Amino acid sequence: MSDARYDAIMRRLQERQHRLTVVPVRAQLIAALDALNVWETLTAAKAAAPQTLIAEGPRTSHHHSDAQSVTGTVIWCRERAYGGYSQLVLLGVWATLTTNGIGVVTGTKHLPFTAAHFNAESYHKIVRKDYHAYYADDHLPPPSEQRLSHFSYDAAQRLDQRKAIKTTLIAYMRANRAG
Repeated sequence: MSDARYDAIMRRLQERQHRLTVVPVRAQLIAALDALNVWETLTAAKAAAPQTLIAEGPRTSHHHSDAQSVTGTVIWCRERAYGGYSQLVLLGVWATLTTNGIGVVTGTKHLPFTAAHFNAESYHKIVRKDYHAYYADDHLPPPSEQRLSHFSYDAAQRLDQRKAIKTTLIAYMRANRAG
């Protein structure tokens, strides 16, 4: 068997193994975020953004490694000012698989502008749909000092948890009028 054919077979086996292990975990995390009504909550938080901020999104992202599986939904905000592109703030909800079940984190992440240069015309068109072309994000939950809340998902308590998430995110948007 040729090396190229062997490499192709091994690659397909690795892809299949990846699908068998990652997809069920990702589906479980997505189901938890869906039960918590995260997409609609972040849309409401975006609507509550002060006039000094431009808010875009929401968008869902995934991260999987041997150590951690994460699914998150975020909106992204920047100041409505000259140079406002220099830093982007992600406000979101992340679900992680833990030994005790599913952990849910709400918080913010501050991402510096990382593109080689700034072209206002393309930036303002592209960043409305996706921020990854200009800002580096690892798709992990924010560090502990930038977390607004953290709890274990409980399907029986999901309505109370949903309300707590909405209250937290909208309060953050209203309190941070300067970005």
